[in-house]
Amino acid sequence: MNPTSQKLIRGVCIYDIVSTIGMAVPGVSVLTIGLYASLHQSLGLGGQFPDFTPMHHMFVNCTGVLAFVWSIARMRSLDVFMVKCDIGARFFLSAVILYSTFAAGTSQIFLAFVATETIGAVLEIVALKKAAA
Repeated sequence: MNPTSQKLIRGVCIYDIVSTIGMAVPGVSVLTIGLYASLHQSLGLGGQFPDFTPMHHMFVNCTGVLAFVWSIARMRSLDVFMVKCDIGARFFLSAVILYSTFAAGTSQIFLAFVATETIGAVLEIVALKKAAA
């Protein structure tokens, strides 16, 4: 993979690390989810944002840890297979969020993640095309 593609993919990985660390760390995730809940309420967004129980936070932490570790692994192993897996995961995650928002009635605040996941996937697709050229 060429240096330009590697930089682009590393940039996506760094964004992922920064954006998920607040969900990976117990205690900090309470503040992160609280921020999302406050934004949901202050922006008057549709959908439900329930109070989170300790069990909810445990799953947030587990997901945050997995995203953090996955980002580190991708950054350390910049190969085409890992990038393609990440692209697929981003689109799949976006589909899950869209379903949850529009079919199950969860908060529209999470649509912001659909945007960032899609942008990340597009940047990685661009990186792969540059690498293949």
